[in-house]
Amino acid sequence: LKKASGQNINTVKLDHTIPLELGGSNSESNLKLVPTAIWSSYTPVENELGKALRSGKITKQKAQDLIKRFKSGDITSDEVLNMLK
Repeated sequence: LKKASGQNINTVKLDHTIPLELGGSNSESNLKLVPTAIWSSYTPVENELGKALRSGKITKQKAQDLIKRFKSGDITSDEVLNMLK
């Protein structure tokens, strides 16, 4: 997917819209290329949602909803993290 995009593969990362740890898949519809800086900003939020899901604090549906809203820009990382407190 990265090679086919024609983009500089060193400046973009392949991202799972819904991460595997939150029940996402490797299907093409769940994958997109994002700039490395943006991809890096996703990791802390994905990790916290994964912890909350594994501990039973939130449901898989809630985790998936929050990550999609975060990645689309509807809510900030701080808002997501505050919802997990």
